[in-house]
Amino acid sequence: EVVDAFDNWYKVLDEEGNTGWLHKSLVSSRRYFVVKNDSAKLYKNPKNNIELLFLETGLRGKIESCRNDWCKVKIKKYSGWLQKIDIWGVYQNENF
Repeated sequence: EVVDAFDNWYKVLDEEGNTGWLHKSLVSSRRYFVVKNDSAKLYKNPKNNIELLFLETGLRGKIESCRNDWCKVKIKKYSGWLQKIDIWGVYQNENF
């Protein structure tokens, strides 16, 4: 998460609460997540509760979009939906 900026530098916060500065050339607008709950599951879609995978804490992937309590994600060759409460990388009230 970018928490501050100065010239060509961004101050970032990681999932463990550590902060540091990165040059803007190392920062992307793509959104990524880290699984934070042992009970996280990847679902086919947010409506029918068909479980595709059980996910380990610390697993990382790309966020494609978020709406309400869910995010559409991609993890290597798999794609599906995760609950926002199970990941770090998106605010609970954030939709995109």
